Amino acid sequence: MRREILARGEFSLLLNVLVVEDDPFVERVVIQCLREEGFASHVVHTGQEALSMSRRLKPDAIILDLGLPDISGLDVFRALHQDPTTNAIPVLVLTGNDKENQELELLMGGVADYMTKPFDVKILSARVRNLVRRNSSNAQDVQVLKRSGVSFDSRNRVVRWGETDRASLSPKEFEILFLLACESPNVVDRSTISTRVWGEPSDMLHPRSIDVHVRQIRVKLGIESPAKIEAVSGKGYRLIFC
Repeated sequence: MRREILARGEFSLLLNVLVVEDDPFVERVVIQCLREEGFASHVVHTGQEALSMSRRLKPDAIILDLGLPDISGLDVFRALHQDPTTNAIPVLVLTGNDKENQELELLMGGVADYMTKPFDVKILSARVRNLVRRNSSNAQDVQVLKRSGVSFDSRNRVVRWGETDRASLSPKEFEILFLLACESPNVVDRSTISTRVWGEPSDMLHPRSIDVHVRQIRVKLGIESPAKIEAVSGKGYRLIFC
């Protein structure tokens, strides 16, 4: 799900960038760069972690180092590119090994952008910003999700059903409900809700933050709404339609 763009043209902190990098110095530089741009960053250090986190988090962009300790970044990209759940995520390759024709081959193979180390942090910031803007623009046509007679209007954060029934939600309330609607009937675990909505791991949130927001959503939807949030003990939440 694409996040909102602020009126002044910058991106909200809910935009997630996954950084796949095993060099501590480069990691610190990239994270600082992303923080200054207002992105929520998530870091992993191996290819296997990158694949797992990409499928769980579904970030808005990935910065991928090719020289990883377990499997190559190239193999990571190929796996992401072949997986229908992750193949739309733009990938910026960041590498210290600039082999002949490597940039051309990767760009022709589907990589969204390519940079070599050492790099200019301002250029990196601009390129990540452009990747996210481009990907967000591609998703602008899908602003209303319809499921089982219920419409989820992401532009106005309004849920509609029937002829006149509607509920207006706060930004985070709508993010949670929209996420559950997109994944329905599957259960969405608390960690995924936390990273997708707040942009940080669940252990960084107040223990009751998600529950309080879910309770408010239920109140606003009321008993007449055909969309019901169901708690799944020990796992998370899912949205069902009656």
